[in-house]
Amino acid sequence: MADNKPAKGGKPADGAKSGAKPQMGGGKVAKDPKKAKTAAPSGPREVKPRPAGYKPRMKSHYEKVVRDALVAKFGYKNVMQIPRLEKIVRFSRLTSRMMRPPLAST
Repeated sequence: MADNKPAKGGKPADGAKSGAKPQMGGGKVAKDPKKAKTAAPSGPREVKPRPAGYKPRMKSHYEKVVRDALVAKFGYKNVMQIPRLEKIVRFSRLTSRMMRPPLAST
């Protein structure tokens, strides 16, 4: 009975289960070592420098096409009235799909 009581600080004594869920990454281990190696690359990825004068495609499209359409549609008199883009973020679920195991087909 004394073993099941939590120790000082609310933490369970050694050997007792706390009932809390395990943290990410602390669970199952891959059984096949070949698959474990190809799951995720280790170390930082090498980043190539961008050439001088590089502009993202979305930003150049906005400046060439969308801004002119906004002026025509809303009749802006001053260039400073046209909304500007601060940051373009493209969300992709590709990484989450890669980490998920494939579904078994039955």
